[in-house]
Amino acid sequence: MKKKKEEIERFLETFKMMMKTIGFRLIPREKNLQSLADLKISYDSAKNEINKLTYINYESGPLTDHEKKNKNVWIFGIVLGNKEVYIKLSDDFEHVAKCLSFHEAKETLKKPMEKS
Repeated sequence: MKKKKEEIERFLETFKMMMKTIGFRLIPREKNLQSLADLKISYDSAKNEINKLTYINYESGPLTDHEKKNKNVWIFGIVLGNKEVYIKLSDDFEHVAKCLSFHEAKETLKKPMEKS
């Protein structure tokens, strides 16, 4: 578990650094935009929530991105109000640090590092 924790922390550190240096983009899918409205939070608030992620919020990853086979995605979860939020981040830092998903979770997230 220690190795996994370090790998997660390394990814989050890199993602957050890239957010600051090359920029951040929440992919404007209808599901993501509707979730921001439903959660009553702004784009900047979502960005701030991502900046607060730690290994404790980890759900799974790295998983192969189904759109870019040479890139990976990482899944995290947070609770906002009384809703669990599913967050999918990409390790594709070509132009910006990308959040592919930020929406209410369809099912309860396991977050295996929460117990460690």
